[in-house]
Amino acid sequence: IIPEKYEYKGVEYCVNKLDVISNKSIRKIFIPSTIEEVNVDFLRQVSSLVEIKVDADNKVFSSKDGVLYSKDGLTLLVHPYSKEFDHSCLDNVKHIGDYAFGNQFTKFTNIDLVLPNSVETIGNYSFYNSGIKKITFSDNLISMGWNAFYHNIYLKDVKLTEKLQTI
Repeated sequence: IIPEKYEYKGVEYCVNKLDVISNKSIRKIFIPSTIEEVNVDFLRQVSSLVEIKVDADNKVFSSKDGVLYSKDGLTLLVHPYSKEFDHSCLDNVKHIGDYAFGNQFTKFTNIDLVLPNSVETIGNYSFYNSGIKKITFSDNLISMGWNAFYHNIYLKDVKLTEKLQTI
């Protein structure tokens, strides 16, 4: 649990940024209402992480079933490294954030990934080194970030959609 406030030398500080955690054995993280900024790159590197929960009063972030989203739930920001993948985490998602599933090779090995039609954008490195063997893109996909599927050695056949404007 990350505190909302802490005291140092008699001065009380509000915690509003989550940046670096060096403990790689963390399994669960609770993000309080005061956090306004999260370094998603560090969260994806905590290889033991299975669950991210967010205080309901947080104005920037939300969570559902242990996955980190934007407050409105339209952007999937981080799928914890050790959390089992379930396609339902993509329900109603319009944007898959940078590195959201990146470097999670064992999670996706031999998975046929189907992106729901709600998905319009895929961020940079979103699925890099993830072991996906087949992907079905959303009919509404319009933008795919840089190296979104970089180093997917099993991904052999990709069919892009007609609406896709930017890669």
